[in-house]
Amino acid sequence: MLRFRLLDIPRQRLRSARPTLNATIGLCLLRSIDAEAQMLDRELSVNAIKMSAIEREVREKSMLVRRAIFEIPSERLREALVELHQLSLDLLLRQGVVRQFESQLARINTVLADPRVRRKPETASDAFDYACALGLQGHQSAGR
Repeated sequence: MLRFRLLDIPRQRLRSARPTLNATIGLCLLRSIDAEAQMLDRELSVNAIKMSAIEREVREKSMLVRRAIFEIPSERLREALVELHQLSLDLLLRQGVVRQFESQLARINTVLADPRVRRKPETASDAFDYACALGLQGHQSAGR
């Protein structure tokens, strides 16, 4: 969730009598960042709902597998199959976490690879380019 929201800025600051070029450009950039953050918030909500539904289905079907395993008369075989089933699910979970971290690392590396981010901004124009690089790189790499 984005802590900064344009709604938090007093209206008189948004409608100052003579806005400077930097203030106008900065406000446009803030609006763009705010819109992007709201879109990402919506996507996070949708994905949380999907994840919850899938998680519930996995639990239900895993119970069906366990019930089928408990139909086997051999106790040692049942225990081995339950452990095998759990290990296979754990492996899938770990593989998913590894892919998640690889994606996060790729996104961070994309942002850091932008030449505008490699140097410290010295002028207002540099600062604007710097902010654009950070904001736009996030947008470009999020869809990959």
